[in-house]
Amino acid sequence: MATEQPRQWDRYLAPLIYALRTTPHASTGYTPFELMMGRKANSHLGLLKELWTGEVETPEVQSVYEYVLDLRNRIEQTCELAQQEMNKRHERNKRNYDKKTKVKRNKGGM
Repeated sequence: MATEQPRQWDRYLAPLIYALRTTPHASTGYTPFELMMGRKANSHLGLLKELWTGEVETPEVQSVYEYVLDLRNRIEQTCELAQQEMNKRHERNKRNYDKKTKVKRNKGGM
């Protein structure tokens, strides 16, 4: 953005940060926002859709203690799922890497 908009690059920082935080990571399959907050981020288009269609989800009424416990559980579950996804991706990447490798053996000994 600094090269494309040299005089106004600072105006684009907030949208760029939002885009980075709400884009799924290739290794985990989750966005950084989901991993930190335990839920999907509300996008501008999602909020507009809720307003237009009237599909506003009413939040459950719960105490602060219940909310914190629920948030903690969701974050733990999300981290476990992210770890599983990273392991799957690691195994896939290893298989792809190993396809191109050759076993080397010494011909003679010392």
